[in-house]
Amino acid sequence: MKYTTFLLLIFISRTLFAEDQTNDVRPEAIDIVGTENIVVDDDELKFLENELKNVKTLKQGYKKKSKVLTHLNTEAKGLSEDFSDYATKRNQYDSILAEYQEKQKCMLNKTTKDQCAKETSFLDEFNKLMAAKTSSFQLCYDKAIKKNPKVQGDVEFQLTFLPSGEIDHIGVIEGLDTQDRNMIRCIYQSILKVKFPSTGEKDKIRISKKMNFNIAEQDQVL
Repeated sequence: MKYTTFLLLIFISRTLFAEDQTNDVRPEAIDIVGTENIVVDDDELKFLENELKNVKTLKQGYKKKSKVLTHLNTEAKGLSEDFSDYATKRNQYDSILAEYQEKQKCMLNKTTKDQCAKETSFLDEFNKLMAAKTSSFQLCYDKAIKKNPKVQGDVEFQLTFLPSGEIDHIGVIEGLDTQDRNMIRCIYQSILKVKFPSTGEKDKIRISKKMNFNIAEQDQVL
């Protein structure tokens, strides 16, 4: 009887202990079918958040740079147009000034006004024809500065004409500090293609023509 009572007590004690163990199980330890617990380390999360901020900052930076470059391109285009207009007017001024100076020389050296009138008439045609070739001279200069951006300054050409208007000789009186021979040769070839009228003189005549090549802002021939 005593032995049976002892076994009964042991059985009851084990049963109560098992119930206590069951009640102590934490809810988060229970395995729920169909779910996964993903634990993200705090340092990794901070790193990813910082990377996201960096990407957003770079994106904003590129947008700002793009807007600035668009504005610069617009301004540069306007600058080019304004400078081109200035170059045309400067070229016209130089032609008028050269014409005046030639007339002045003629009046001092010639004995009659008729001789001056003939020479002046040819000079007017010469200046008009040379002004019409400005774009060709510009191309010669553009080729030169691609090889050497430092090529700039004044070049004064001297042309000798036969009475028929044909060019007898072309030379350079005053050259660039850094002279580009290929550019000079290119300009020679452009001038030789021009068909000049007869000079109205019995002898050869000489005419000087100064050109300015400047790339301070834009490439233009003045």
